[in-house]
Amino acid sequence: MAPSPTQRPATGDDCVTYRAGGRAVYFGPDSGLGGYLYGTGSVGVVFAHQSDGDACDWMPEAARLAKLGYRTLAVDLDGYGASKTLNRPYSDDVADAVDLLTGQGATSIVLVGDSMGGTAVLEAAGATHARLAAVIALSSPASYSGMDALDAAARITAPLLMMCGTEDTSFVGDVQDIYRAANATKHKRLVLVDTNVHGRLLVEQGPYAQPKAYAAYTSFLAAYAPPAAAR
Repeated sequence: MAPSPTQRPATGDDCVTYRAGGRAVYFGPDSGLGGYLYGTGSVGVVFAHQSDGDACDWMPEAARLAKLGYRTLAVDLDGYGASKTLNRPYSDDVADAVDLLTGQGATSIVLVGDSMGGTAVLEAAGATHARLAAVIALSSPASYSGMDALDAAARITAPLLMMCGTEDTSFVGDVQDIYRAANATKHKRLVLVDTNVHGRLLVEQGPYAQPKAYAAYTSFLAAYAPPAAAR
């Protein structure tokens, strides 16, 4: 018999420092996905991680934004962390995360992802009918595990921020291609930083801090998806 959700490891068991102020949640098919939920704001933010990570990657940022008035969810994608292996596109996990946040009271959504997670949020953004305030993708490949960010980008109408390091040579070309393909949105920005730093590290405060990228990220959120109290 499969263990019940209450018997499963919780998202964030490997990063308990960042769990303060939030709670583990299970959602998606048969509650197969795990995540960590923070805040109570009307603007929801979904965070999707890269292929060698899990929800712990984004939990510090999810907690920080919750203190500013956002409702945030750091997701363990299919087969990672506390999530079961569902054998489906990771963009479906992002779509289920959006449903969870809107069901919790969010009236608009920001999608944030890095590398694999960036491709997932781009594909989800191209397909969702939810009200998207912004989409932010860092160091994202044009395709990954059956997902096609180039095709999806042409259908994204929400404000879009793409970022990558110029020395992140395996990804910077794809990021530029995705940006060019995003011709349906009236508000898009491409930020290239002189570094080989990859993914969320572009916007994480710490030894790899990239001030240009962090400033672009925070100003984009403030411009297109401020927390309700700041509007």
